[in-house]
Amino acid sequence: MKNDAVLSYKISIIIFILSVCSALFSDLYVSSLPIIASYFKCSINLSQGTVTCFLCGFALGQYIYGSLSDRYGRRKIIMIALLIASFSSIVCADSATIYTLLAGRFCQGIGVAACLSLPRAILRDIYSGEQMAKISSSVSASVELVITFAPAIGGYLTYYGGWRGNFYFLFVFAFLALCIVYCHLPETNKEFNVEATNVQRIKKNYQRMLANRKFLGYAICSSVGYSLLMIYFSISPFILQNNLHFSVNEYGLILLLTSLMLVFGAFLSSYFVSRFNINLVILAGVTCITLAGIFMLIGFFQFSINVYLIIIPSMLSIIGAGLLFSNCSAGALHEFADIAGTASSFYSGLQIAGAFIITYFISSIGLKSVLALAIIYLILGIISYLAYYFLIYVAATRSFCFQIKLDTD
Repeated sequence: MKNDAVLSYKISIIIFILSVCSALFSDLYVSSLPIIASYFKCSINLSQGTVTCFLCGFALGQYIYGSLSDRYGRRKIIMIALLIASFSSIVCADSATIYTLLAGRFCQGIGVAACLSLPRAILRDIYSGEQMAKISSSVSASVELVITFAPAIGGYLTYYGGWRGNFYFLFVFAFLALCIVYCHLPETNKEFNVEATNVQRIKKNYQRMLANRKFLGYAICSSVGYSLLMIYFSISPFILQNNLHFSVNEYGLILLLTSLMLVFGAFLSSYFVSRFNINLVILAGVTCITLAGIFMLIGFFQFSINVYLIIIPSMLSIIGAGLLFSNCSAGALHEFADIAGTASSFYSGLQIAGAFIITYFISSIGLKSVLALAIIYLILGIISYLAYYFLIYVAATRSFCFQIKLDTD
């Protein structure tokens, strides 16, 4: 019994480290985006494209690792992925052109993709249902507490080591994570599925998941939350540094303040999930995102542009994202225990693919205004409301009514 508790604690720590790795690779360097554009003498679009390229690789990686981990085990695949992430960080740090940096960011995305989907699969190997949601919320809250400091760390790394310092730091972190996984992570997938990499089986599994309305609804809501974060990280440095003339260190501290709301949202999620149905917590998150768009839009037309107009609605929207992530993940994976790795990766792929499409559109047309940010928040809120009602709420209601009918019969 004691050994089981120690093993559970050890796995939770490793999941925490992997999740931090995933978040650091996407968030750490964002304060240096204007500096990267200036260094390479390239457009803002290309500088923001480093985020888009990362998301593209991040999304593609999700579809690769799930099936492979079901077939060959979680541990081996995570180690290979961390090796890719480590060496692609060196490519980014030593980039001589913006296009080399874009390629390096794409490879980083492919490598670190396993750090998003496979920890969920590991949790699903060990826990299920509301217990998984509670553990996931607790880990998410702890991760987000650490990640809150990532923008400030990135700002100081940029200040003292230039924009390249961020990528050297990521190399060290990923390599240390690889060593920890090698030494301490046991294999949690006890039944390797030899059919998991069969193309026809993968196709059937994907069709099975796409036919599940609640799965799609959870994936869309989670994608909205992730898109919101990536958009804020892509647009806010140009508004705050170029338009409102904050320094890179000051911007890092502002991002630290807003990122704290992700921690707050995760703690709220952990508190509410034991008292309410997870769908109600998701609805609360969707509502926060929609209200943030409305408040920012009203503020834009009523007041002059200032830092509070940007950060206060953004803080509300980020709280909403914190309420979405762990609950959407638990809800989506609940009915796919037999293909946990594939389901987790497919879910993550849908989540990141949605964010990639939206950020690609924004970076390609160079949106970087407060009005654009407000409209994007509002549109994302409306999309998540529609997904919640038509895919999650309606499906859950029908399932409940059907169960009552069976009990009556």
